Amino acid sequence: MGVKKNAELLHKIILSMQRKIRAKLHNELSSGEISIPQFHILSYLLEKKETIMVDLAKYLQVSASAITGLVDNLVKMGLVERKFSPFDRRVIIASLTDKGKKVVTRIKQQFRNFLEEILEKFTPEERKKLLELSDKMEKLL
Repeated sequence: MGVKKNAELLHKIILSMQRKIRAKLHNELSSGEISIPQFHILSYLLEKKETIMVDLAKYLQVSASAITGLVDNLVKMGLVERKFSPFDRRVIIASLTDKGKKVVTRIKQQFRNFLEEILEKFTPEERKKLLELSDKMEKLL
């Protein structure tokens, strides 16, 4: 099979996987009314502890106004807090609240459990190959 046909097949597989993962994540997130982009924000903040809004927008590859709206809702839910930088009041720093840490940790664990259920259906060799190829593809992006 040529590269063009491989690309078409991979395209279909990726779209299907995205749809299924999004549906699974949506089911896990729906109890808290957290959107997938908001989940990405919470995960990023869990890793970084705190960040300026501009860096958060760059990470999600969205505009500053889009990130402001997403974070506004997380602030209203009590999951994120914002403060002005002590060095420049034009710069806003976002961080997780204790409630936000608990929520994102719980959702991440649920998603890891979901992935473990799938990976258990692979042989150790298949898992190794899947992870190697997935890592390589992510790096090429």
